[in-house]
Amino acid sequence: MGGGKILNVLTGLILIATFCIIGVYAVIFVNPYLPINPLPPPTIIAALQLATPTENVGVALPPTWTATPELSTSTPTPTHTITPTSTTSPTSSPSPTGGTAPSGEATLTPSPSAPAFILQDGSPILTQNFANDQGCEWMGVAGQVFDLDGQPIMDLTIHIEGRLAGEPVDMDALTGDAPDYGEGGYEIVLGDHPVASTKSLRIHIADSSGMPLSDEIRLTTSDECEENLILVNWTQIH
Repeated sequence: MGGGKILNVLTGLILIATFCIIGVYAVIFVNPYLPINPLPPPTIIAALQLATPTENVGVALPPTWTATPELSTSTPTPTHTITPTSTTSPTSSPSPTGGTAPSGEATLTPSPSAPAFILQDGSPILTQNFANDQGCEWMGVAGQVFDLDGQPIMDLTIHIEGRLAGEPVDMDALTGDAPDYGEGGYEIVLGDHPVASTKSLRIHIADSSGMPLSDEIRLTTSDECEENLILVNWTQIH
């Protein structure tokens, strides 16, 4: 065998060996975990397999379960109710039409509902006793009550209470019982001589059951003989 043939055989063997080596590297590259790989990479831990969630997963509630509303954690805002108060009382300062009028003698105290009667213009009036012959040895309140047409009304109660000369006063009179003051006149005798007082007496109209039909009027009295009669007339407004 010549030298050229030997070289050809060696070259062919080298090529075959080269292809074999390349094939081994290619196989190891594709799957480095083959036993023929002298330097295999570290084994990778298998990924954790999570359970596939199941739709409509719920908690079974007992048959008698009742939903409990959530408690509110918000702080309630306090509210304040303002109650209106009145610090003044309506006053009446009538202009006298006869006799001597007292100064600041009438103060109105509201009745529970809208009054049906109010003071007639000019009332109350301090004047001299004219209905009897007792002169200055007498003191009282008198007058009349008129309806919407200006006619006197009978059988209404006139109530007066308070204190006079330190003594309690609590008396009633009916309209129509004292005709000396007019057809529907009333009269309440307060004493046997005039006594001065400042708004210590209260007078109002009431029906047969005692229900007030007017505001309470506070009266001022005089110790003068010429002012021993307090005339208080009323008129209906509805």
